[in-house]
Amino acid sequence: MMDTGSIPTPFVANVILSSISSLILFYIIPEFKDMFINAGLFGIDMNKVGNRHSNRENKSISQDLVKPKLPEAQGVLSGAVYLIVVFVFIPFRFPFLDHLNSEHNFPHHEVSFCF
Repeated sequence: MMDTGSIPTPFVANVILSSISSLILFYIIPEFKDMFINAGLFGIDMNKVGNRHSNRENKSISQDLVKPKLPEAQGVLSGAVYLIVVFVFIPFRFPFLDHLNSEHNFPHHEVSFCF
């Protein structure tokens, strides 16, 4: 029987792992922005008015508007961090998976990703 006065270990692990992954993503997404744009994995924000492009050689302002480029493939970073956190979280969710203790069976139906 579970003690109702204490916070369950999976909940604490979930809060800690989620906080760490949020901080990691907060710092690595801006670092990878230029790499995604240089690789051509970007989109142009069509709803922005844009900035006037200045031509430094002619010292004039071009009438062409430059719209900002947005790296659209940065969900790959979030997905990679998510998968790492899910794999790290499994031992906290199923702490009874000790090979020395054979009274519990592994709950394959709870961790199966294929249906």
